[in-house]
Amino acid sequence: MGDQLAGTMFDLPESRAGALPTSAKAAATAAMRSDSTAAQMLAVYATAPHPLTPDQVAGVLGRDVLSIRPRASQLLKRGYLRATSVEAPTEHGGEATALEITERGRVVVANLGLLGPRPAA
Repeated sequence: MGDQLAGTMFDLPESRAGALPTSAKAAATAAMRSDSTAAQMLAVYATAPHPLTPDQVAGVLGRDVLSIRPRASQLLKRGYLRATSVEAPTEHGGEATALEITERGRVVVANLGLLGPRPAA
């Protein structure tokens, strides 16, 4: 599995400790650009009218839940998504916590231009 994830957000280093905020943003953008599934997930969360479970995102994207759940965990761990108090059933009868995008996630979505062109500065 590690070989399949080489060059994705899962193995790219964070920006240096003490780096300027722009360096941290650049590191996040580069990491996300290298994993298009994670970027697509953030775009879904950014436009969702309510929190979604990873299974619901898999349905929106037409992807297998097993390709979405690990990325959701990483996006959560890195602060791009946050857990909510909302739960919904999974396709296997369990319960899953719905997630929503954070401000940090919205910055990455904007930096990548996932929802259209970036406004001129």
